[in-house]
Amino acid sequence: MKKFTVKVLITLSKLNNSAKILLVLATVCLIQTICVMLFNLEGSSPSEVTIRSAMSSIFGYFFGHQCKNHFNIVNYNSQIYFAGFISFITLGAIILMTWLPINQNTPATADIRNLLLTTVGFLICMVKQVDE
Repeated sequence: MKKFTVKVLITLSKLNNSAKILLVLATVCLIQTICVMLFNLEGSSPSEVTIRSAMSSIFGYFFGHQCKNHFNIVNYNSQIYFAGFISFITLGAIILMTWLPINQNTPATADIRNLLLTTVGFLICMVKQVDE
């Protein structure tokens, strides 16, 4: 586990400052969305919609196609680690949703489910690409 953590930290240290800031912003947006979901808040205020939209945009960027035309293994590794981290967080939130009396029809819960499916799809795609 220690070796894996060191590898993740080295990979993340190679990201540029903009990418690091986006990772932090996306994580804060995800935590806010999970809190809204867990505390059974409606989540339809303009501020909440803005937070979820920003989260979706950032995750869409990180899990989308490469910006550069050449293969960049460091970028792939950072995307893979981030997708794995987000997958575990969203899966944990969804498991909590099934155990707690939470309204599963709110916009926040839908975004959490969609994010889990997006990250799992991305990881499946990366298994095929990195192995080739």
